[in-house]
This record gives sequence, C-alpha cells and structure tokens, in this order.
Amino acid sequence: MLAGINKDEVLEKCGGSTFIASVIAAKRAREIHQEKNELLDEEEYNGVTPVSKAYEEIIAGKIKPKE
Repeated sequence: MLAGINKDEVLEKCGGSTFIASVIAAKRAREIHQEKNELLDEEEYNGVTPVSKAYEEIIAGKIKPKE
C-alpha cells in the first residue's frame, strides 16, 4: 500500500482481499491517468498520483468490487 493510505479501510471495502484491492486500484489508476476522469473533487484528494487517488476513491466508496 501507499504511504498515507489506510490499508485496513481499503481492505474492508474490498472484502479483505489485498489482491482485489490492488487490481481495482490499478484499473482505476489507468483510467484516471488516461482520461483524467476523477470521481472526487480535486480538494478531496490527498495524493497526487493516479494510484493514490484510486485508493482514496475506494475508501470513499466511489469504487466497489463486483459481487
């Protein structure tokens, strides 16, 4: 996980799976990088990289694993 990202919160949102959390964050980071399509307001992000923004979106509940 990245510095400043609460691992427990991310895992809670992803059913406890580090693998699922990583895959979701990687796919979302790619989208953010390619499209600049962010789900939170710019001032809500603490991180600057697409990966940290993706983890913050997971914690905020904007991205959820498929059930």
